[in-house]
Amino acid sequence: MNFCTIRCCICESVLLNLPEEEISRLNGLTFRCESCGHKLLLDGTNVSKDMSADTTYNLYKYDLNI
Repeated sequence: MNFCTIRCCICESVLLNLPEEEISRLNGLTFRCESCGHKLLLDGTNVSKDMSADTTYNLYKYDLNI
């Protein structure tokens, strides 16, 4: 099982460290970096600064029990 580490594109802190299969399920979700506070959009195995106006939609909206 290959693990993938996703880092904040602003401060380089680790956001996620999960198997690639789990990362693919999270594609398109928005996360907030706990270190710098920036809102980031997950796109595959890359993150980019999210430019959407809705700051609460989709934030940490993932249930690991699914």
